[in-house]
Amino acid sequence: MPRIALTPLTDEEFTAYYREAVAGYAAANVATGNWKPEDAVRRSEEAHAKLLSDGVATPKNHLFAARVENRKVGAIWFAERDEASGPLAYVYDVRVDADQRGKGYGRAVMEAVEAEVRALGLTKIQLHVHGDNTTARTLYGSAGYAETNVVMVKRLD
Repeated sequence: MPRIALTPLTDEEFTAYYREAVAGYAAANVATGNWKPEDAVRRSEEAHAKLLSDGVATPKNHLFAARVENRKVGAIWFAERDEASGPLAYVYDVRVDADQRGKGYGRAVMEAVEAEVRALGLTKIQLHVHGDNTTARTLYGSAGYAETNVVMVKRLD
């Protein structure tokens, strides 16, 4: 498995990451039918602005570039959250650059983030994945994540 180093996103990297994250989240919610196309970008921008109100300095949020031999191959964003079940790390976004996919970096990023989470004293990682994202669901399952809830929809168009 490739050795991934996680380094805090620079302000410049954050600007590019943020733009991609907003667009990607909007597109995913349109593809799954959660949002209308005409509202998606606005809704995604609002959600990201609320969650990352101070950019890379937003308290309890951790934004990292994933690097292999000092070359950026992706990014990950997680936040420390207090839930009814106790404190946990919530992974908001995992990205492997399009030209770097299929090389094992996604799994390596997930393993690298486990070390970051443990260093914070947290013992649980949670995330959400859209049902149609079979690549991510396969990755997370192979990394030991278990589905805890499944929401199903039937369209009557």
